[in-house]
Amino acid sequence: RGLRGVFGGGGLMWLHFTGVGGVWVNAYGSIVEREVKLGEKLVIDNTHLVAMDDTLDYSIRKFGGLKTFFFGGEGFVFTVRGAGRLLLQSRNPAIWYTRRS
Repeated sequence: RGLRGVFGGGGLMWLHFTGVGGVWVNAYGSIVEREVKLGEKLVIDNTHLVAMDDTLDYSIRKFGGLKTFFFGGEGFVFTVRGAGRLLLQSRNPAIWYTRRS
């Protein structure tokens, strides 16, 4: 799945890694690891998700009404279910984009 031009001006791209070895991850702010337990549901602001295990299921939905969507930011959230790990960034990159323009 992929969406372009919706999230924080930077778009969204999914990469799937398998095999032996490590992967370098870069994020805006600190990276926070969060374990999602089986049966747990977690709702995450779209700008904070960095990576997740492929054992997790997700959906993307609009958050709030039209006013929030147009005046309060993107207004999208991820709902994550299953068992696995998430990597979240502690800061919102849209703030960085705004300060750079």
